[in-house]
Amino acid sequence: MTVTRKILIPTIALFMLVLALLIGLIIAYATNSLETQESSNLDLLRQTFNNSTEAQKQLALSLATQLAENPEVQAAFAAGDRQRLIDLTYPAYQILADQYGVSQAQFHLPPATSFLRLHQLDRSGDDLSSFRFTVLAANAQQRPIAGLEIGRGGIGVRGVVPVTYQGQHIGTVEFGLDPGLAALEELKREYGVDWQITLSRVPAEIATFRVLSDTAQVPLSDLVLQASTLAKPIFSSESAYRQALQNSDQTYRTDIDNQSYVIFSTPLRDYSNQVIGVVDIIRNRTETVRQLTTQVLIAIAMLIVIMGAGTLLSATVITRTMRPIGQLTEVARAIEGGDLNRQAAITSRDEIGTLGHTFNSMTQQMRGLIDSLEARVETRTTQLRASAEVGRVAASILDPDQLLSEIVRLLAARFSLYYVAVFLVDEAGQWAELREASGPGDVAWVLKQSNHRLEIGGKSMVSAAITDRHPRIALDVGAEAVRFANPLLPDTHSEIALPLIVGNRVLGALDVQSVQSAAFDEANATVLQTMADQIAIAIANARQYRRERIRAEQTTGLLESALELSGQPDQIKLYERVEEVSSSLLNADGVGLWFAVDQERLELRHTINVGSTDLTGRQLRIGEGLVGKVYESGLILRVDDYPAWAGQADTFADAPFHSALGVPLMWQNRVLGVLAITRSKPGNPFTIDDENLAQLLAAQAAAALDNLRLRAEQQQALADLDALNRRLTGEAWQTQTLNQTLNYEHRRAAPTGQTPGLSLHIPIELRGTPIGAITLEDEQARTFTDDEQALIDGIAQQLALALENQRLTDVAQSSAQRDRAIAETADKIHQPTSLDAILRVAVNELSRITGISGVGVQLGFAPDRSNGHPADQTQENE
Repeated sequence: MTVTRKILIPTIALFMLVLALLIGLIIAYATNSLETQESSNLDLLRQTFNNSTEAQKQLALSLATQLAENPEVQAAFAAGDRQRLIDLTYPAYQILADQYGVSQAQFHLPPATSFLRLHQLDRSGDDLSSFRFTVLAANAQQRPIAGLEIGRGGIGVRGVVPVTYQGQHIGTVEFGLDPGLAALEELKREYGVDWQITLSRVPAEIATFRVLSDTAQVPLSDLVLQASTLAKPIFSSESAYRQALQNSDQTYRTDIDNQSYVIFSTPLRDYSNQVIGVVDIIRNRTETVRQLTTQVLIAIAMLIVIMGAGTLLSATVITRTMRPIGQLTEVARAIEGGDLNRQAAITSRDEIGTLGHTFNSMTQQMRGLIDSLEARVETRTTQLRASAEVGRVAASILDPDQLLSEIVRLLAARFSLYYVAVFLVDEAGQWAELREASGPGDVAWVLKQSNHRLEIGGKSMVSAAITDRHPRIALDVGAEAVRFANPLLPDTHSEIALPLIVGNRVLGALDVQSVQSAAFDEANATVLQTMADQIAIAIANARQYRRERIRAEQTTGLLESALELSGQPDQIKLYERVEEVSSSLLNADGVGLWFAVDQERLELRHTINVGSTDLTGRQLRIGEGLVGKVYESGLILRVDDYPAWAGQADTFADAPFHSALGVPLMWQNRVLGVLAITRSKPGNPFTIDDENLAQLLAAQAAAALDNLRLRAEQQQALADLDALNRRLTGEAWQTQTLNQTLNYEHRRAAPTGQTPGLSLHIPIELRGTPIGAITLEDEQARTFTDDEQALIDGIAQQLALALENQRLTDVAQSSAQRDRAIAETADKIHQPTSLDAILRVAVNELSRITGISGVGVQLGFAPDRSNGHPADQTQENE
């Protein structure tokens, strides 16, 4: 074998081995990083689904608790008055169904019989015991039950609360929300992934009373498809579903129709924490796999080029060596063994010297290429490690401000960056506002204090990234035309802006700047964009968590306020409490209650004033200004900039507020008044959520106002009834005493004629009306103790009741005797068969019953009368 082959073959083999090893490491590392990132993102989405379900559970439980604790609802339910229950609850249910997605509300009788469905008023009385276990548990345990449960329409979030009346359990009230296809579509729009719910077949068939046929071909026959955001559902493996039903999360990756998918299957648990199905989170990873494959292929190509160049160069040098040269052979062997620092000694300028010089040059180039490759691998490793750390931070922090602060600090530290900033789009979509930054000195503090922001559509890389939805890179900021040059950051030489995107929404942009020129390339942009996507999902999750927390707090406040408002003793206390609750829940500094003075005018009856201006007592015409329009139309009205509003009334030209909200106090389709709520700070308008919250509060206030009215009418009716009872009692006893006066005395000795030492008269009163008196006399003067006085008063009260009972008994007996006499007489009158016999029986009975000696009966009237009697009258004397 020639010297050339002896050197060339081992060299090529070594290069190929190193190439294969590096390619394997790159592919394994990239694949592992992708799967780790996917698992982290899917776990975040699982937490999002669980948080959404928990929020629906708390909402359903809160709504059911509100109804269960309502005294009027308890009384109507206990009385079995379905219409009263409908009047009390159906208007509120319609609002909840329209604005909060409440799909079910019903009352049950124990153990699980439907008494009233607000969502299906025409259906009731059916037994739900075979599948509505939440209702059975709530009635059996007499405590609130909430969570997921399979019903006739599929899966639902239930809140079931027991109802008691006067200490007795009478049944349960339930609110249900539907986490079905509409909820899954909302999650898909929010997070850009597909969702599926499959239910265990046996409980689903029990609930629907029929055998379910699954046309979607779920791999596991124990499952049936409930809902899917995909037009053509995609399923995991049978074994994955079996593991999920055994309470274990499973990840499954598959390729379908040239598309790559990852399916994350997680158990679906009901109210008792039993697994009743599986939730699939399906993400199309085709583009991500394609990008990863491209990066791997580029890296492999670079390695092949480097190795190929090295091999070619080695072959060229070796083939020019015609003779074995000891020194060069030794150096070559050392290099083959990995000692790339060895140098061939050059002792001449002939061909051998040239060969040695070339060999040394080749060695130096190989060392540089390997060092460069190691540096690139180290850089990518650092970036991927930082990306994983950002993912962990994003998954563990739910407070938006703390999340952004930690991420900005982490990026600046891990990548040694000059400046890192996160910009978020404002609600109007006009500005990108700086929310968090990290930079040299106190630059970040200065920018945040000055409310730094960049116009969307303006001349800045942040604006370009948000508008185009693609990263924007400036390798040399001096040559970049579309860029905002911040004078506080003079050392910036390169910059990259990356959009923060969740689904189809752009939340803002991540801006990164470096003091080095050309510090960012496409590979850096890919890694940073991956982290930007993680940041966007974390921001969206944090915002959603904050919104759900605020909504839960508001719902709790509404429930508490409903109980407080219904218990206020008078109008002024009610007015004050309505204003306090409105101010607290809606962050308002001005609240007023308006009521009609007559058919044309409204008056501000009570208010929490803004500033030092007292607005109480001011009046408006119906249809004038915000309040007048609300009262006239019965519709809620919101004004964001009241001083500039064309419809404002002159009466409030001096009012120190900027945004206003008018809500009608509606009760049974009748406007009782208007709740006016204002904010004095500019740029702080009311939102749609504020409108919905104010409308629910106004409904509670209107119900409380009507309750006060009903309470006053009831008290007046009771007073009138008491007065009537007093009058009738007095008249009855006046008639009794006129007909018969009763006196009774008891003395232990005959009266001596001397004036008694003690003479006390105690009135006998019945319902405040005197019907007699008790007289106490004694020869010796004395004073009664408190116990004796109480005993005498008690005896007088009991005597009055006994006398009244006896009078009523006498009246009843007299009435019974009269009715019996009439019945006996009627029976005797109907027995004869001739006119003469009937008349004879009639006069005889009247004479017997009344004791009158003369009774006559006249039939017909003759023309001639004498003394008021017919001229020809047959008389019978007895």
